[in-house]
Amino acid sequence: MCESGFEIKIDDVVDITIIVNAVLILVLGQPHAIPQVNPSADIRWAVQVTGRDRRPNRGLNCHALEYFSDPSHLKSFDYTYNFPKPYPDGIADNVQMQRRGEIQGFAIYDVVHKIDVSDAPDDSDKFSYPPGLVKMTIVERRPGEFCEIYHAQDSNGDFVASPSYFVNVGTEQVLAAHDPVSGVGNLFFEAYWTFDKDGPIPLDLGIIKQIVDKLLPPEMHIYRGLGFQIESLEYDMGTIQEWDGNCCSQRGRVHLKFVLKDHKLIIITQQFIPHE
Repeated sequence: MCESGFEIKIDDVVDITIIVNAVLILVLGQPHAIPQVNPSADIRWAVQVTGRDRRPNRGLNCHALEYFSDPSHLKSFDYTYNFPKPYPDGIADNVQMQRRGEIQGFAIYDVVHKIDVSDAPDDSDKFSYPPGLVKMTIVERRPGEFCEIYHAQDSNGDFVASPSYFVNVGTEQVLAAHDPVSGVGNLFFEAYWTFDKDGPIPLDLGIIKQIVDKLLPPEMHIYRGLGFQIESLEYDMGTIQEWDGNCCSQRGRVHLKFVLKDHKLIIITQQFIPHE
């Protein structure tokens, strides 16, 4: 009981809360109309990072176009896990930027940094050193704002920074990054994007591994390399048998065929063909 003689009961508090909430809805609008952050809008613009010492995840990296070609930002372009030491003096950065074209009105550029540290002091106790080669694919998100969507880095000579290119797949135009990795593994750094009116949509290649893992018999593995062909939407790879005494002898082939629907790979045929 209050001194004024006015008593508030629990039921009254509940009723008042309902009334206050109703008034707030009338003033501020319906609850679902309150602006919300749409995470999918940023996922499509997030950087896909591949190569040596890469961070497992990278968010948005959007700036003026000149930012990506400026050697003074080299530290920001090195997507290793941490930078415990400074870069030394004597680093030379040869930068090449090329406009590749447009998809759905979005301009696309490649920026390649070829980095030479031969004139820098050789003192790993005091300094850290950048990768020898960095390739970035940049898309103009809106006038004056450009976002990096693909990033490959490694020692110079360990991969080839090939030009990004366009592929017509049915009615879709696809942006492809396909950078060969040195060695005998027939490997590539690869990534693909379709586009709509809101920009790039990363093509999820994870479905390939999921299907292959289910399709192959136990102890059977893909031989080597990456067998996806964006032009035909096919995957074709040889297989080897684990512990068969002949590690490099192919024991069959996997063949997958996809269609591109709603910006996703849809499987239409899948085969494992064992060798006799």
